[in-house]
Amino acid sequence: MPVRVQHWDPAWGALNEKNMRRWLERQGYAVSRYVYPPGTCFSDHTHEVDKKDTVLSGRLKIAAEGQEFVLAPGDIIEIPAHVVQTRKWSVTKQWSAWTPPAQSNPSDRKTAG
Repeated sequence: MPVRVQHWDPAWGALNEKNMRRWLERQGYAVSRYVYPPGTCFSDHTHEVDKKDTVLSGRLKIAAEGQEFVLAPGDIIEIPAHVVQTRKWSVTKQWSAWTPPAQSNPSDRKTAG
């Protein structure tokens, strides 16, 4: 599966934290909310599981598979397991959604700092 970006569909409801969480959980994702200060960067890294990242406000820049993706509010990126990615935030609210709990590994989660 390649990296894929989709956009929030108004048919899913207003773009807000409650609706985003509900939408991700309906797909079987374990959801975590992260808030990173602007300028936070993560160097090249991978995750052991497929994941989705969403942006509620601000911007998130991700480089993966030789492409650069700049996500804005309502953007959702699906990144397959083991894909090398680099991140830079200028966001104030971001949701991370991980594969269903049976497949998720909490030690795989990255934190700011």
